[in-house]
Amino acid sequence: SGIAFNPPPIPMAGGTIYYRISAEDGKFNINDLVKSYDNLPNLKVQEMLTKLFEQLGIPRERIFPIIDWIDDNSEEIGGGAETYYYTNLKPPRKIKNAPMYSLSELTALKGWDRKLVYESLKNPEKEKNVSKDFLSEEEKLLVTDSDYVLSNNMTAYLPFKDTGDDRININAAPYYVLMSISEFMTRQAVMRILKYKLEKGGYIKEINDLKNFAVFEVIATSTGSSPSSNSQSGQSGQGQPPPPSSQGAQA
Repeated sequence: SGIAFNPPPIPMAGGTIYYRISAEDGKFNINDLVKSYDNLPNLKVQEMLTKLFEQLGIPRERIFPIIDWIDDNSEEIGGGAETYYYTNLKPPRKIKNAPMYSLSELTALKGWDRKLVYESLKNPEKEKNVSKDFLSEEEKLLVTDSDYVLSNNMTAYLPFKDTGDDRININAAPYYVLMSISEFMTRQAVMRILKYKLEKGGYIKEINDLKNFAVFEVIATSTGSSPSSNSQSGQSGQGQPPPPSSQGAQA
Protein backbone atom coordinates (compact mmCIF):
# COMPACT_ATOMS: atom_id res chain seq x y z
CA SER A 1 0.00 0.00 0.00
CA GLY A 2 3.05 2.28 -0.01
CA ILE A 3 6.30 3.06 1.76
CA ALA A 4 6.35 3.84 5.48
CA PHE A 5 8.43 7.01 5.57
CA ASN A 6 8.25 7.11 9.37
CA PRO A 7 8.44 3.42 10.32
CA PRO A 8 8.11 2.25 13.92
CA PRO A 9 11.22 1.99 16.13
CA ILE A 10 13.11 -1.30 16.37
CA PRO A 11 14.10 -2.71 19.80
CA MET A 12 17.67 -4.00 19.71
CA ALA A 13 20.28 -5.06 22.31
CA GLY A 14 18.53 -3.35 25.19
CA GLY A 15 18.05 -0.14 23.23
CA THR A 16 15.86 1.23 20.47
CA ILE A 17 16.69 2.18 16.89
CA TYR A 18 14.76 5.08 15.39
CA TYR A 19 14.98 5.68 11.67
CA ARG A 20 13.11 7.23 8.77
CA ILE A 21 13.09 7.08 4.99
CA SER A 22 13.26 10.36 3.09
CA ALA A 23 13.06 11.11 -0.63
CA GLU A 24 16.29 12.73 -1.83
CA ASP A 25 14.57 14.56 -4.70
CA GLY A 26 13.04 16.95 -2.18
CA LYS A 27 16.52 18.36 -1.53
CA PHE A 28 18.96 20.34 -3.65
CA ASN A 29 21.40 18.02 -5.43
CA ILE A 30 24.78 19.76 -5.22
CA ASN A 31 25.93 17.96 -8.37
CA ASP A 32 23.47 20.16 -10.26
CA LEU A 33 25.76 23.13 -9.56
CA VAL A 34 27.74 22.09 -12.64
CA LYS A 35 25.96 21.34 -15.92
CA SER A 36 26.99 17.91 -17.10
CA TYR A 37 26.69 18.68 -20.81
CA ASP A 38 29.11 21.65 -20.92
CA ASN A 39 30.87 21.56 -17.52
CA LEU A 40 29.84 25.16 -16.77
CA PRO A 41 28.28 26.46 -13.53
CA ASN A 42 24.51 26.17 -13.35
CA LEU A 43 23.49 29.72 -12.43
CA LYS A 44 19.91 28.71 -11.72
CA VAL A 45 20.91 26.16 -9.08
CA GLN A 46 23.58 28.50 -7.76
CA GLU A 47 20.92 31.15 -7.17
CA MET A 48 18.67 28.73 -5.28
CA LEU A 49 21.53 27.48 -3.11
CA THR A 50 22.50 31.08 -2.38
CA LYS A 51 19.00 31.65 -0.98
CA LEU A 52 19.25 28.49 1.09
CA PHE A 53 22.66 29.45 2.48
CA GLU A 54 21.46 32.96 3.35
CA GLN A 55 18.59 31.55 5.39
CA LEU A 56 20.88 29.18 7.29
CA GLY A 57 23.61 31.77 7.85
CA ILE A 58 26.18 30.18 5.53
CA PRO A 59 28.41 32.55 3.50
CA ARG A 60 27.60 32.47 -0.22
CA GLU A 61 31.29 31.94 -0.97
CA ARG A 62 31.02 28.35 0.30
CA ILE A 63 29.35 27.47 -3.00
CA PHE A 64 32.47 28.09 -5.10
CA PRO A 65 34.66 25.30 -3.64
CA ILE A 66 31.82 22.88 -4.46
CA ILE A 67 31.79 23.98 -8.10
CA ASP A 68 35.57 23.72 -8.36
CA TRP A 69 35.53 20.27 -6.76
CA ILE A 70 33.02 18.98 -9.35
CA ASP A 71 34.05 20.67 -12.61
CA ASP A 72 36.96 19.16 -14.53
CA ASN A 73 38.91 22.34 -15.21
CA SER A 74 41.62 24.03 -13.15
CA GLU A 75 40.15 27.55 -13.04
CA GLU A 76 39.16 28.80 -9.59
CA ILE A 77 35.71 30.40 -9.32
CA GLY A 78 35.20 33.19 -6.78
CA GLY A 79 36.69 32.00 -3.50
CA GLY A 80 36.90 28.41 -4.66
CA ALA A 81 39.86 26.06 -4.71
CA GLU A 82 41.51 23.92 -7.35
CA THR A 83 44.46 21.50 -7.52
CA TYR A 84 47.06 23.96 -6.19
CA TYR A 85 45.15 24.50 -2.94
CA TYR A 86 44.56 20.82 -2.18
CA THR A 87 48.05 19.58 -3.11
CA ASN A 88 49.56 22.09 -0.67
CA LEU A 89 47.54 20.85 2.29
CA LYS A 90 49.25 18.71 4.91
CA PRO A 91 48.59 15.96 4.18
CA PRO A 92 47.85 16.79 0.53
CA ARG A 93 44.47 15.98 -0.94
CA LYS A 94 43.48 15.08 -4.50
CA ILE A 95 40.70 17.15 -6.01
CA LYS A 96 37.93 15.01 -7.49
CA ASN A 97 36.92 16.96 -10.63
CA ALA A 98 33.78 14.83 -10.89
CA PRO A 99 30.30 14.64 -9.35
CA MET A 100 30.00 13.71 -5.69
CA TYR A 101 28.64 10.32 -4.65
CA SER A 102 27.89 11.36 -1.07
CA LEU A 103 27.23 14.58 0.82
CA SER A 104 29.99 13.57 3.24
CA GLU A 105 32.51 14.53 0.54
CA LEU A 106 31.76 18.17 1.39
CA THR A 107 33.81 17.82 4.57
CA ALA A 108 36.97 17.51 2.45
CA LEU A 109 36.41 20.84 0.69
CA LYS A 110 37.91 24.24 1.45
CA GLY A 111 35.81 26.05 4.05
CA TRP A 112 33.70 23.01 4.92
CA ASP A 113 33.61 20.68 7.92
CA ARG A 114 31.34 18.09 9.49
CA LYS A 115 29.68 20.60 11.80
CA LEU A 116 28.56 22.78 8.91
CA VAL A 117 27.04 19.83 7.07
CA TYR A 118 25.51 17.68 9.80
CA GLU A 119 24.85 19.85 12.86
CA SER A 120 22.10 22.38 13.54
CA LEU A 121 22.67 25.88 12.15
CA LYS A 122 19.84 27.38 14.16
CA ASN A 123 20.69 30.86 15.42
CA PRO A 124 19.18 31.40 18.90
CA GLU A 125 19.67 35.17 18.70
CA LYS A 126 17.88 35.39 15.37
CA GLU A 127 15.03 33.20 16.62
CA LYS A 128 14.39 35.63 19.49
CA ASN A 129 13.24 38.21 16.95
CA VAL A 130 10.79 35.81 15.27
CA SER A 131 7.43 35.80 17.02
CA LYS A 132 5.45 32.56 17.03
CA ASP A 133 2.56 33.97 19.05
CA PHE A 134 0.28 34.08 16.03
CA LEU A 135 1.11 30.58 14.77
CA SER A 136 -1.24 27.68 15.37
CA GLU A 137 0.10 24.57 17.07
CA GLU A 138 -0.02 22.86 13.67
CA GLU A 139 2.07 25.59 12.05
CA LYS A 140 4.66 25.38 14.82
CA LEU A 141 5.17 21.72 13.91
CA LEU A 142 5.73 22.44 10.21
CA VAL A 143 9.19 23.91 10.84
CA THR A 144 11.29 21.81 13.22
CA ASP A 145 14.88 21.78 14.44
CA SER A 146 15.76 19.27 11.70
CA ASP A 147 15.10 21.97 9.10
CA TYR A 148 18.18 23.83 10.34
CA VAL A 149 20.51 20.95 9.46
CA LEU A 150 22.07 21.45 6.02
CA SER A 151 22.15 17.73 5.22
CA ASN A 152 18.35 17.72 5.46
CA ASN A 153 18.20 20.34 2.71
CA MET A 154 20.99 19.20 0.36
CA THR A 155 22.03 15.87 -1.06
CA ALA A 156 24.47 14.38 -3.57
CA TYR A 157 23.60 11.69 -6.09
CA LEU A 158 24.15 10.97 -9.77
CA PRO A 159 21.08 11.70 -11.91
CA PHE A 160 19.43 8.77 -13.65
CA LYS A 161 20.84 8.44 -17.18
CA ASP A 162 22.29 11.94 -16.89
CA THR A 163 18.86 13.51 -17.33
CA GLY A 164 19.86 16.76 -15.64
CA ASP A 165 16.41 17.05 -14.07
CA ASP A 166 16.91 19.57 -11.26
CA ARG A 167 13.25 19.95 -10.32
CA ILE A 168 12.30 19.72 -6.66
CA ASN A 169 9.71 17.27 -5.35
CA ILE A 170 7.51 19.51 -3.19
CA ASN A 171 6.02 16.44 -1.52
CA ALA A 172 9.42 15.77 0.05
CA ALA A 173 10.86 19.29 0.25
CA PRO A 174 11.43 20.79 3.72
CA TYR A 175 10.66 24.38 4.65
CA TYR A 176 13.94 26.05 3.70
CA VAL A 177 14.16 24.26 0.35
CA LEU A 178 10.69 25.52 -0.57
CA MET A 179 11.69 29.02 0.55
CA SER A 180 14.68 28.90 -1.81
CA ILE A 181 13.21 27.69 -5.10
CA SER A 182 11.92 31.09 -6.18
CA GLU A 183 12.66 34.72 -5.40
CA PHE A 184 8.90 35.22 -5.08
CA MET A 185 8.38 32.46 -2.52
CA THR A 186 7.15 33.75 0.84
CA ARG A 187 6.75 32.21 4.26
CA GLN A 188 2.97 32.36 3.84
CA ALA A 189 3.17 30.47 0.55
CA VAL A 190 5.46 27.79 1.96
CA MET A 191 3.31 27.29 5.05
CA ARG A 192 0.28 26.94 2.77
CA ILE A 193 2.06 24.19 0.79
CA LEU A 194 3.08 22.32 3.94
CA LYS A 195 -0.38 22.62 5.50
CA TYR A 196 -2.09 21.53 2.29
CA LYS A 197 0.20 18.52 2.09
CA LEU A 198 -0.95 17.52 5.58
CA GLU A 199 -4.57 18.00 4.58
CA LYS A 200 -3.98 15.65 1.65
CA GLY A 201 -2.47 12.94 3.79
CA GLY A 202 1.13 13.91 3.06
CA TYR A 203 0.93 13.93 -0.74
CA ILE A 204 -0.08 16.65 -3.20
CA LYS A 205 -1.20 14.90 -6.36
CA GLU A 206 -2.11 17.86 -8.57
CA ILE A 207 0.10 20.95 -8.61
CA ASN A 208 -2.77 22.97 -10.08
CA ASP A 209 -4.65 22.63 -6.79
CA LEU A 210 -2.30 25.19 -5.27
CA LYS A 211 -3.45 27.84 -7.72
CA ASN A 212 -6.77 27.99 -5.89
CA PHE A 213 -5.15 29.60 -2.86
CA ALA A 214 -4.99 33.39 -2.66
CA VAL A 215 -1.34 33.35 -1.65
CA PHE A 216 -0.46 32.02 -5.11
CA GLU A 217 -2.45 34.53 -7.10
CA VAL A 218 -0.27 36.31 -9.63
CA ILE A 219 -0.82 40.01 -10.26
CA ALA A 220 -1.42 40.68 -13.91
CA THR A 221 1.18 42.70 -15.76
CA SER A 222 0.46 46.20 -17.02
CA THR A 223 -0.39 44.70 -20.40
CA GLY A 224 -3.24 42.81 -18.85
CA SER A 225 -1.71 39.39 -19.44
CA SER A 226 -0.78 36.98 -16.67
CA PRO A 227 2.95 36.51 -16.29
CA SER A 228 4.35 33.08 -16.90
CA SER A 229 5.89 31.14 -14.06
CA ASN A 230 8.71 28.66 -13.94
CA SER A 231 9.97 27.67 -10.52
CA GLN A 232 12.64 25.48 -12.08
CA SER A 233 14.46 28.43 -13.57
CA GLY A 234 13.78 30.80 -10.72
CA GLN A 235 11.89 33.03 -13.16
CA SER A 236 8.46 34.40 -12.47
CA GLY A 237 6.20 37.34 -13.08
CA GLN A 238 5.59 40.16 -10.66
CA GLY A 239 3.38 39.73 -7.62
CA GLN A 240 2.74 36.75 -5.40
CA PRO A 241 4.66 33.50 -5.94
CA PRO A 242 3.36 31.01 -8.48
CA PRO A 243 3.12 27.40 -7.35
CA PRO A 244 6.41 25.50 -7.62
CA SER A 245 6.80 22.44 -9.79
CA SER A 246 6.13 19.11 -8.12
CA GLN A 247 7.30 15.58 -8.79
CA GLY A 248 4.21 13.38 -8.72
CA ALA A 249 2.16 16.55 -9.00
CA GLN A 250 3.75 18.00 -12.07
CA ALA A 251 2.22 20.90 -13.82
